[in-house]
Amino acid sequence: MGLHAQAQEGLRVTYDLYLNQTPPMHSVAELWYTGGVSTFYWNDTGGESQVRSEESGSVKISLRDADPIGSVNRADFGADSLYTRGSLFHEAYLLGEALPRLRWELGNESRELGGLTVYKATTDFRGRQYTAWYHPDIPLPIGPWKLQGLPGVILEAHDAEGFFRAVFQSLGPIAGLPETGMAAFGPARAIDLDGFRELQHEMTAELIRRIRSKLPRGAHMTVDETYADFLERSFDHP
Repeated sequence: MGLHAQAQEGLRVTYDLYLNQTPPMHSVAELWYTGGVSTFYWNDTGGESQVRSEESGSVKISLRDADPIGSVNRADFGADSLYTRGSLFHEAYLLGEALPRLRWELGNESRELGGLTVYKATTDFRGRQYTAWYHPDIPLPIGPWKLQGLPGVILEAHDAEGFFRAVFQSLGPIAGLPETGMAAFGPARAIDLDGFRELQHEMTAELIRRIRSKLPRGAHMTVDETYADFLERSFDHP
């Protein structure tokens, strides 16, 4: 059975996923597709908050919640919906939105990746510039995270700043299909994009609180500027 035929019955793509956050994250992620729905399982499922000082005297802090489920993106192409499950401050959230319409620019450049021919495409999405390499012999509009809409499965993608990178490792038919319906998310608080923006603001405030908690007794800190490098930095893209 060829890959195209396999894809019609169900497809699983495995990636090495890198996030250049503080501290950097490296995990194995899987993209499952069946019945017009793609489900991307990613993120390490355990972790801890870290605080470290820089030579300049600044303090950097990272929040990472231990979470047995991790992050999940579920794109339903028939229902034009995208659900994202994550965890912040030990509370799971479920972000629902319409499937984003990414404006891809298709190029002529091609190369080999794992013995497969892939083609280059670029797009701007929510504050970052992305390059993707897709394989048109599997004509499914799926990809890692929220990257989708190309005339072939995305096998590699990265942003211009090196914050996000997903690299194809293997693909094949689905065996032992996990729960891909809404039950895959587990209990979670439902939010929309406005609620997600508010969560990002809450995270920044929590970073400041945790930094202050590490100061010696009697010390004071004036916050001149706060900066959190989120994967999604703006939401003006449809």
